[in-house]
Amino acid sequence: MYIMTHPYFCLYHTMASALLRAQRRVCERAFSSKWLRLVASALFVFVLSWTVAFLETWTISGFPYYTYPDTRRMFTVGSTFYGMLFMVTFPMFSRLDEKRTDSWSMERVVVDALATMMLVLWTADLWRLVYMPASRIVLPPVPY
Repeated sequence: MYIMTHPYFCLYHTMASALLRAQRRVCERAFSSKWLRLVASALFVFVLSWTVAFLETWTISGFPYYTYPDTRRMFTVGSTFYGMLFMVTFPMFSRLDEKRTDSWSMERVVVDALATMMLVLWTADLWRLVYMPASRIVLPPVPY
């Protein structure tokens, strides 16, 4: 199962890039305001990210070695947390070689990849600081 992680993520991001490209074309025709296009794009990325995260959580629940103590919470809260990864990575991945005139050196790819993972870390930490206290979930202390 773990060996399939890379192909899954490649598929998710490739399909998301195609959908984001189509969404951009639709928004360019539908909205004259750059602000409205930005809001529509952000909303589309949010919905797409959460949907992909939910569908993966739902499909993997059929795997015999996966059990969730609270399935409803896993599908809602867990999918939202997992979707935060895609909210950052889908737009960043879709930028790779999007414009033919734009040259992407290996250095630029590495810097963007590191920046993307830093943003993912920040969103996960923000989740920890905002959601965890509000939900009154008590976790064991970190050992360091």
